[in-house]
Amino acid sequence: MKTLAAIDCGSNSFHLLIVRVDAEHHTWETIAKDKEMVRLASRDFAQTQLLSDEAVQRGVEALKRFKKLADQHGADRIVAVATSAVREAKNAETFLKRAEEEAGIAVEPISGTEEARLIYLGVTTAVNFRGRKAAIVDIGGASTELVIGTPTELLFARSLKIGAVRLYEQFLKEDPLPAEAYYRLIAHVKGILHQLVPVMREVGYDFLIATSGTALTLGEIDAAQYGKPPKGMNGYKLSRDRLHALEQRLRQLPMKERQKIEGLPPRRADIIVSGAGILSTIMDELDMPQLVLCDRALREGIVLDALYREGILEDAAHIHDNVRSRAIRATGERFGYDAAHGEHVAQLALSLFDQTESLHGLPRSYRDLLEGAALLHDVGFHINHSSHHKHSYYLIRHAELLGFHEPEIELMANVARYHRKSLPKDKHLNFKALTPQQREAAGKLIALLRVADALDHSGMQVVKDVSVRLEGPETVFFVQADDSCDVETWGALEKADAWSKYMGTQVRFVQVPVVRGAGGTGPLTLPHMAHEPVRRA
Repeated sequence: MKTLAAIDCGSNSFHLLIVRVDAEHHTWETIAKDKEMVRLASRDFAQTQLLSDEAVQRGVEALKRFKKLADQHGADRIVAVATSAVREAKNAETFLKRAEEEAGIAVEPISGTEEARLIYLGVTTAVNFRGRKAAIVDIGGASTELVIGTPTELLFARSLKIGAVRLYEQFLKEDPLPAEAYYRLIAHVKGILHQLVPVMREVGYDFLIATSGTALTLGEIDAAQYGKPPKGMNGYKLSRDRLHALEQRLRQLPMKERQKIEGLPPRRADIIVSGAGILSTIMDELDMPQLVLCDRALREGIVLDALYREGILEDAAHIHDNVRSRAIRATGERFGYDAAHGEHVAQLALSLFDQTESLHGLPRSYRDLLEGAALLHDVGFHINHSSHHKHSYYLIRHAELLGFHEPEIELMANVARYHRKSLPKDKHLNFKALTPQQREAAGKLIALLRVADALDHSGMQVVKDVSVRLEGPETVFFVQADDSCDVETWGALEKADAWSKYMGTQVRFVQVPVVRGAGGTGPLTLPHMAHEPVRRA
């Protein structure tokens, strides 16, 4: 990947960022930016949860233009995500389908917590935390994201349904603005924050960062009042007292007068009052006397996330990996999973994945999905034993797993769903909903998970390790155990139907003693191993 385009399809504005990637030095530089105010969340969206035909058309036209710019700059890849308006809209599929068919861009809706995580990543590229905890607020058109993090660790992430466009449509459409309507908006925001703020205070934060359009615009208006605005708003400090004064001034002016304010784009003059109300209330509730503005947010986070996934930013990839790992394990703990069994099955499954790369041919990016499915495959026990695989699918699918995109979560859930009982059938809508490429990948991951799970059938970790050798049309599994593991190998054989179907080979399981070295259990040296065949599928 040499050039990457990142697109943020927000509820108010669409943003494009094109970067040139230096894989050798693990860096990237911005070569182009663009934005367009689309207003996807307009026209009573909060009440109807429908994207209007006009809004969809504006969005598609913006994406067409972005695609042209990306092509002109030679973008090798375009990553586009959609936020609150699209993830909530009942007719989101209309926009997503037209975006792909007419603009040639596959847009992926992301969850609110995933949006918050990506915003956090973007902020880390622009702000020096100096070893402190930062609370981050990002006010969008339909949602507001609140985050707490250190330079290397995300500690807290929430998405709230209070955005500048949403609350304008809900409370402030009259002109001039009645004071009572504005006070209702503030009360509404305080009500949303009521239970959240104590949690944030318990996590702790040392300073406040505000990012994206509303906050940056308020900073520009403030700067204009005190002389020439700075060249950029990154690092600009805005006190709570000045914000309150600015908030009062804005809400008392009629629309035509607000449109004349220096630093305020005329098209943002309607929603700036609701945005200011949200920001000032958050400052009050968090008791922060000052905020620092950041001009990087979601789109930079998209870039960083893509580079982590490609392994280009290896030195910083632990941030990405830790978030994914913690999200998976936190979900397991929430539903009381058997951690020892899940970890052991994951270990076996990943070992099989690594040893059979030449057979399954899957990219390394699928390794994390197999690990997640292995760790969480039994969470459905929380609901019901006999059909726990089906409940596991539901729980994984609807868990907001930070660090994973929606298609990845869907694929993980499907892999866990088929760790036992029947293989996918045409009538299974959850599997049918996957793309052909996803179904092929899921099938191979299912084959790996079924074998790994069967090899810990008792949950006692009798099988210590497994090595694999491909012998013509047959895959031979050398199963290491201190004692007899007949139950495990027979169980694995019974569940090897997926292996034959998706990997295209027959299977054989061979029991062998654990090979121990000076440091404990050592790797098997297959050519010198004595073994007896267990059974051929």
